[in-house]
Amino acid sequence: RVIEIGIVAAHGGALEYEWSTLVNPGGWIPYGVQRLTGITDQMVQHAPAFQDIAADVAARLEGRLFVAHNARFDQGFLRDEFRRSGMSFEPRVACTLRLSRRVNPSLPRHNLDMLIAYLGIHVSPRHRALPDAQALWHFWCDLRARPVRADIDTGYVRTWIVDMMGEDDDRVRRWDAIVATYRRS
Repeated sequence: RVIEIGIVAAHGGALEYEWSTLVNPGGWIPYGVQRLTGITDQMVQHAPAFQDIAADVAARLEGRLFVAHNARFDQGFLRDEFRRSGMSFEPRVACTLRLSRRVNPSLPRHNLDMLIAYLGIHVSPRHRALPDAQALWHFWCDLRARPVRADIDTGYVRTWIVDMMGEDDDRVRRWDAIVATYRRS
């Protein structure tokens, strides 16, 4: 069950807003999850249940690209929570784990801790929804600042750029040209 949601919303390459809330899962939080996240049963005791915030979360995510590290994991949890609330959740998805593998092939690992270290950013506390989402936003900003390279799968990356920045951005046109010119070997 979801115990916390963190959203970093961006449009046109600019940060729009950040939002987060703890979520009462309706039961106890396993000890291992408490140790990892620092979120305790007492912290979520008076937090809203997911069904109480489902409409708000859906409105915040409506029409947006859902970006997460190991996106299937997060998307699965949210899809289940929305289903229990009588709603569907089938967003367009971009996985920063897969993206990191394509744009940082020399890294020994591609977990979020490695990506944070590679980018030299500070997010705290780790394994919390909003700081982790902020780390992904930093990754996105880093990606935007990089020069175009022929040795990455630009078709996948273009989805990110178009959805996050809009078709009229000059960098999108640059990436379109690369998509048309290069193929991953």
